[in-house]
Amino acid sequence: MKYVIFDLDATVIDSSHRQITRADGSLDLAAWKKNSTYDAVMRDRLLPLARHWKALQEKKNVFIAVCTARVLAEADIDYLKFKGLKADQIMSRAFFDHRPDHLMKRTKILAFMAKHNIRNPRKITFYDDNQNVLGMLDALGVTARDSIKINQELSA
Repeated sequence: MKYVIFDLDATVIDSSHRQITRADGSLDLAAWKKNSTYDAVMRDRLLPLARHWKALQEKKNVFIAVCTARVLAEADIDYLKFKGLKADQIMSRAFFDHRPDHLMKRTKILAFMAKHNIRNPRKITFYDDNQNVLGMLDALGVTARDSIKINQELSA
């Protein structure tokens, strides 16, 4: 079995129209939540890497998961369904979890590996845009792929 995990924002979904960044470059989480209405989520766009996800859905022996720093809402699940993106498992941030993305995702990936009895982390390919997350994945031995670079290559 091959395991492929996708982050959502800036990986397969362009939700930048809903993002406000602070002067230091960090995400204004309060504004993000305010801009996460059902209608606003439905205006998100797919990035080129979403085509890869859809192609993987057609293959046997591929387990597709999502691991996102979003606190998922009904709109997010509906958006994935509407766009034809199917996942065998979805991992997301708990409402009161304020840890940095890489720490939250580290906990999620370790639990994922335990749940699926994955002893070789190289069986997992994880697409993410966050450099801290990519570094953490490398340290765990997971095959980390930079979605920003891949989407740029696929757009060229």
